[in-house]
Amino acid sequence: MPTYTVNDLKANTVTTGDGLYDNGDGTYTYKGSNPANYLSFAGNIWRILGIDSTGIKIISNERIDLTGYSGVVGSNSLLGQFDGQGLRDSSSNGAGGTYCSQGSYGCNIWSRDYTPSGDYTNGSYTGTVLLDSELKTFLNGTYYTSTLNSNSNIIDGTYNVGPYNNESSYTWTGKVALLTAPEYRAAGGSSSYLKKSFNWWLLSPSASNAYSVFCVYSGGDITGNGAHYSSGVRPVLYLSSNITLSGSGTDSNNAFTIS
Repeated sequence: MPTYTVNDLKANTVTTGDGLYDNGDGTYTYKGSNPANYLSFAGNIWRILGIDSTGIKIISNERIDLTGYSGVVGSNSLLGQFDGQGLRDSSSNGAGGTYCSQGSYGCNIWSRDYTPSGDYTNGSYTGTVLLDSELKTFLNGTYYTSTLNSNSNIIDGTYNVGPYNNESSYTWTGKVALLTAPEYRAAGGSSSYLKKSFNWWLLSPSASNAYSVFCVYSGGDITGNGAHYSSGVRPVLYLSSNITLSGSGTDSNNAFTIS
């Protein structure tokens, strides 16, 4: 079976249709309805989003099982909150900081650790963020250590966590995050392989309040939702560019694997 390095993948770009596109700035993005970007990793099927100077960026092909996550709503382990009401907001007297005290539906900021540091500013909303979101805590704790087994191929990535349509104004560095709205659109949005029959969280907070986070809905549209509501979770992470892949990546049965 042939094997592929990152350079091999980058040498096989397209200019039309499904496949890997060279963005002309040292980054590459898989676009289209069904490109050959399936990856079997850590017991699940993922899709390769693209390649940049950090490494290979991937997203879970389906929503993950959230068993053990305190934000799961009811008995459905495939639905979870971005941030539960009361953890960081005004009902806990603003324990999450002055920014998070501006809403009563959870808080829409991913992490307390972001660059540039200091107050988080989102339009007319500004203030301190003292606690991480529930979902960030779970994905970089129980999920990373238990489900992903702290896999050595996973590396730190820098993720844009600024407000909707200005996501690059703030960044967070860590192991596991979510997709941003611009990344969803770059792959083709509702016409791409990322569209699913369920709702799933994005990383992008609303630019109009301190509690709404954007989701991709089952129809493929991006819509804001209160952080305390339930939605599917599709983790995003980086793999080292030093890995070698085998397989064809054409579907879930012929997914790439790490050699």
